[in-house]
Amino acid sequence: MTPPTLPGWDRLRHGGLLLDPQEKIDAAGGDRDAGIEAFLNQNDGEGWLLPETLRLADYGLGHDDRAKEPQPVASRLGPRFYDWQLAQTPEESWRECHLHARNLLGEAGYQKLLADIEAEKNGQPTAHAGRAAEPESPACGPPEQQGDLFD
Repeated sequence: MTPPTLPGWDRLRHGGLLLDPQEKIDAAGGDRDAGIEAFLNQNDGEGWLLPETLRLADYGLGHDDRAKEPQPVASRLGPRFYDWQLAQTPEESWRECHLHARNLLGEAGYQKLLADIEAEKNGQPTAHAGRAAEPESPACGPPEQQGDLFD
């Protein structure tokens, strides 16, 4: 996904607000595994979290008085987890993750993902890394037509 081209976007991304473990990898001397582990274990093991508040002016964004005042972020999006998510076992949660991946990637893309994960576990190069699978579902339509849904 290409980040939006908004003024200040880079300051937000590099300021650690977005999901970007690169800062932790850099802090670990470029050790990818150690950096990702540090990223996942931040916030007392909770990983990356949305900030409770932020001031747009801190990132060179906003041009009014509101930009200078802390604005709510996390609370505006609702609870982090719903009750039904908290009631799931880890196995049920992973099963759901696999179902979502399969639905998003299609069967062929999902199988490629599983093959890449297994190859990486075994220290082998991944054949499909960095390549997005084309959606298989005709319900989605070609990517160039998907924007028409919101026009």
